[in-house]
Amino acid sequence: VRVDKRWLGATVNDAVAITSTGGTNNPSLAAVADTATETDSGTAVTVYAGETLTFSEAFTTGSAANYDVSLACTGAADTDPSDGLDIVAADDGATIVCTYTNSRLPNVTKTAGAVTGPNAAGQYAVTYTVEVANPGAATTYGALTDAPAFDSNLAITGATWTTAGGAPAGGS
Repeated sequence: VRVDKRWLGATVNDAVAITSTGGTNNPSLAAVADTATETDSGTAVTVYAGETLTFSEAFTTGSAANYDVSLACTGAADTDPSDGLDIVAADDGATIVCTYTNSRLPNVTKTAGAVTGPNAAGQYAVTYTVEVANPGAATTYGALTDAPAFDSNLAITGATWTTAGGAPAGGS
């Protein structure tokens, strides 16, 4: 069994230690993101039928909170390493590679804005900026929801927004 580490949109110099338990020999890997997108490979070790390997990844530099993390193994009869990788007799002689993939999550920031008003109708205008940057490989990450909270005697009567980079603009 060999352990690999795949970085997608990584922060350069982020680093992890991948370890395993449950085998006579336990594959491991210390991986550093030398570039934003790369794959680091560990050294293969011999494992035996009847063993169940459990894998874990710990950041030594950077934070797992910045990534979507997945683990997948190829070449083994067991296709779900999330509950341990069961090594069975059918795996004898197989090349088994377990890969942790870390895809960088989008960054979302909100900057303070301005309040103007009231206008002749007693309405105020509140403006602020929300910026989303996606340094990773994901084409989407989910909905961005903005839920302004005001006192119960105030009502939001409309909203507009502008976008860049291909997202639709609009308002209501």
